[in-house]
Amino acid sequence: ALSENENGITMGPQRLKELSTLKYQSLVALEALSANDVLQTSIATTVLPALVSFLQHLLEHRSSSVENIDQDQVILIGMKIVQRIINIPSSNQSMMSNGIGSILISVFEKGGDVKSTPLLEVALEIMQSIAQTDLENRYWLTCSGLLNSLLSMIGESHVTERTLQLSLQNAGILLSDLKPSTLSRFESSAKDELLQRVVAVLCTQRKFIRRLIANISDGCDDYGESFVFPHDGGEVRDVAA
Repeated sequence: ALSENENGITMGPQRLKELSTLKYQSLVALEALSANDVLQTSIATTVLPALVSFLQHLLEHRSSSVENIDQDQVILIGMKIVQRIINIPSSNQSMMSNGIGSILISVFEKGGDVKSTPLLEVALEIMQSIAQTDLENRYWLTCSGLLNSLLSMIGESHVTERTLQLSLQNAGILLSDLKPSTLSRFESSAKDELLQRVVAVLCTQRKFIRRLIANISDGCDDYGESFVFPHDGGEVRDVAA
């Protein structure tokens, strides 16, 4: 049987496996290089588009030709490289234009199905880094669908306490732009779009809203199960229907 790689090139299984192994080894080497502050700018400007494309392919196909390597672990390595270069001025806008948003949405939509909790946490930390840069990036995060995917994940998935904390922090940062003093900084058309997107998101995230209310309400049984964790900081219990 023949298969295609992320560039649409058809090749045999053995060749595809060899190529995938080589890419994995290259990714590991790139992660080691990205730990060097001097090299991060170069990585951001030369490697980023190819890295984002590689991660998008892995998330879309969810299959690996690399034996004995968990695919979430491969994606995690790539995301750690992104995390290290996210705050370089030249890389932030480049990441958004090259599709980092679709990668984050894919990870969030997997939610509790993602085997690697660190992968979720790194994705949330990347989102937070973007959100904390400026108003334009927060607007982009909300209107790109990331806010919706984020609230859906914590409304319906089994996540750890750390994942929930990061998720709520991200949601709080984005929703803080609804303050009148912040909205006044948007152009009229952008402000209208932002408000419409947020209203649409909140209207569709019934489970998240119910859990949020249950978390602060004495009569939480009326709303479903709150964000409650075992003493060992394990996973959230099942969401009430």
